[in-house]
Amino acid sequence: MTTAGRGTSHQCLSSNRPGIPSIVRCVAFLLAFLSSGARASAQPAVRPASTQASPAQAQSDARMLSASPDAPVASLGWRNTLRGAVGVRMPIVGALAGTGFLLQLPALIELHNTSPTQAVPWEYWRGRLAIEAIYRREVALGARQAAFAGAFAAEHESDHSSKGHPGFVNLNSLSLRGDATVALGIHALSLALVTRLHVLTCTTHAVTCGNYGGKGGSVTFETAMDVVFDGTFVKGYPYRFFVALHGAWLVHNELAATERRLVLDTGVALRPATQGLYQLYFTALAGNEVGYYRMTPAVVQAGFGVRWGF
Repeated sequence: MTTAGRGTSHQCLSSNRPGIPSIVRCVAFLLAFLSSGARASAQPAVRPASTQASPAQAQSDARMLSASPDAPVASLGWRNTLRGAVGVRMPIVGALAGTGFLLQLPALIELHNTSPTQAVPWEYWRGRLAIEAIYRREVALGARQAAFAGAFAAEHESDHSSKGHPGFVNLNSLSLRGDATVALGIHALSLALVTRLHVLTCTTHAVTCGNYGGKGGSVTFETAMDVVFDGTFVKGYPYRFFVALHGAWLVHNELAATERRLVLDTGVALRPATQGLYQLYFTALAGNEVGYYRMTPAVVQAGFGVRWGF
């Protein structure tokens, strides 16, 4: 991310009640970030002649193909209302698709509406930031190649209204994650399991949580699972189809409300450059939403969108 991009992102996050200029900056930052990937080299990154998928690369790609609402990708889509996000994984030590010890900084800013008639996402925003340490290695499972990884992360999220509604909700957690990816010829199958210990997490009501000023919350647990099938249409070409399933369950405790959700994404992915994975996808969600109104009753929604990540 450029210095200008970081500055705009900071302005977008720093205001609890942004006006229209701040909203315009947020949207401009989103569009600039999306277009930056399109300016990358147009040379296709094809797989080796053996057509064997790289399990480490497939495991890294599974983070971008994930159906989780917290996937660190840039996106613009519709699910009941318009939603836009800027998400990145910033590598600190090691490459994103590398093996051995890795250290990265996943971050996400999402803007969304509750009014279906709004043409620009701005009414609510949430910001996520984490620091994640990973150890990944590739192994042979008979004739197949596989990658296994373990990760530890410290995570923070806060969800706000841009319309002047009072209060906010916030989540703070320590997480353990395990990933397994098996290369199936030119396809790959990835499974991830996540356990979170939430501390100082408050989601029961935005006004109640805001009264604590971010210094009050409850301890609780959350479990989540991701399954991603990443399939190449034709060997030697970068066009792919994918199916991703995400499930999560956060246990109620005092100031932390119960959350259960199941999300399914499926679509087509394309890697036209050495960095960047573009997606055109359909999505369906059943359960609790994320964001400012995450404590409201469960919903069933469907939609579509485009995403980009690296």
